[in-house]
Amino acid sequence: MDNSECPIPASMRRLLEVHRFWHRAMDGYGDPDEYLSDLNAAIQAARNTTFILQSEKARIPGFEPWYAPWQEAMRADPILKWLNEARVRIVHSGDLEATSKTTIRLEFDYNDAAREVAEDLEGNLTLSRTGVPVPPLARVQDFSSYLRDSGVPESLVREATVSFERRWEDAQLPGRELNAALAHVYAVLASVLISAHQQAGATCSHGYGCGGPTPDGALTTTVRPPGCMATTRHLRTRIVGADSGTESEAGLISEVEFDPNLRSQGALRYLDETGRPTVALDQSNARNIIDLLPVQIERAKAILRSGEDHGWFVIFFRGPKYLANRLLVAENAQQKRELAKMVAQLALEVDATGVLVVAEAWTSPSPFVDGEFTRPAEHPDKTEVLALTAATIGGVEVQALIPFSRPNGLGGAGDLRGNSDHSQRG
Repeated sequence: MDNSECPIPASMRRLLEVHRFWHRAMDGYGDPDEYLSDLNAAIQAARNTTFILQSEKARIPGFEPWYAPWQEAMRADPILKWLNEARVRIVHSGDLEATSKTTIRLEFDYNDAAREVAEDLEGNLTLSRTGVPVPPLARVQDFSSYLRDSGVPESLVREATVSFERRWEDAQLPGRELNAALAHVYAVLASVLISAHQQAGATCSHGYGCGGPTPDGALTTTVRPPGCMATTRHLRTRIVGADSGTESEAGLISEVEFDPNLRSQGALRYLDETGRPTVALDQSNARNIIDLLPVQIERAKAILRSGEDHGWFVIFFRGPKYLANRLLVAENAQQKRELAKMVAQLALEVDATGVLVVAEAWTSPSPFVDGEFTRPAEHPDKTEVLALTAATIGGVEVQALIPFSRPNGLGGAGDLRGNSDHSQRG
């Protein structure tokens, strides 16, 4: 056999079917009938992958001793064991309704929104104080009646973003979100097939999901799914307006391309308090984004001193290494909260270990005025700040707030008032 020829083409086609039906199930997540159809198709394709692999074993030298350890590893995996049983027991709506969840959440700030993604990745399924459980097959259109019945004050509902989240689980696999379970199955099967290619000495090339690091074929069932198959609350949630019940439009998110000419201009324009270019500040000993924060603070102050507005930026890091950036634009608080979820999702997809968020914001001494919930921007004692928030995958979060004022309420930022204030959560 020519080594450039795929030794297991039929098995690879089944693996591609798993990927395709997984995405179709994700797209139809909010519709029980559509979701069940694609879920079962993905399950069938996944289980058939190993059957077809065994039918192609003649093209893999030493198949039996190579495959036996893989079989043992897959039999010991609880999700793959569920897959084997689910193939002969088609999943029905009754199975989903018994253990699935639908929740209405009220998000009051951007951390609430982004935290939903992080909590879901950590397996934290507890219902927060801002969550209202509803029947698993409830419709989005009925959310307002559930909120009224829950006793949430109307003043809070008006200011909050309302998210309607489903989480499908099978009665035979409690505690596991089904698309996340299938993503795990896909990753293990991909690793098996990559190992099969290595066993056959094949040199053909195949994609892994929609892109991302390809597994090395090592004998393990802890391989990570591709970024495109990351399942978080953001992907399972619909955001609706409290008054209309209709889905909200998202804000804008775009990448800022690196321009070496602009970097050179910035080195001359944005100087620290001693007159040195902020791009020249020492970062050699940085281990992560937390270590980089002092440098970023000085750069932010330099932009404020220049009299220019500072945009809303998110910068992604792996350790101290820059990965990507995004510029965010939103017209209202609801769009900002939705963008916060998109940022958290993107951090997962690029495999970031740290994130820096820089944005102009308002702060206030209290969230209430005369007993009514009041956003900081509308508070009579509000203060405008430039907020820099650095967070790591390990749960450490450090925030610096730089108060500033605008002359006559117009134009760019004026002189800084006081020093940046740091707070840390871990």
